[in-house]
Amino acid sequence: MTETHYTDWEESNKSFLEKTISFAKAVLTGKDVSQERIQKRLEICSGCDLVNVSPEGLMKCGICKCKLKEKGLQNLARYEETPGYGCKHPAGSQWKKNGV
Repeated sequence: MTETHYTDWEESNKSFLEKTISFAKAVLTGKDVSQERIQKRLEICSGCDLVNVSPEGLMKCGICKCKLKEKGLQNLARYEETPGYGCKHPAGSQWKKNGV
């Protein structure tokens, strides 16, 4: 195994751990947003070039790979944004920019 592969693997695990910790904090200490805000966030995300949509119509953030949907615990759009959790758009949170 080359050092590059080790570094890639290490970065991948670090990223996974950071995402897991961020999600856990959102679930345990974060507040749910209203269904209306979830809908507005999903509308914003549906127009984002960085969001991946499966053939079944399921959305996933192309940056953090989190699911974006109306219901469910594992749902990026469900919780208040906190440091490390929320819209990861390179130009800044599009949710905050649009007041949701």
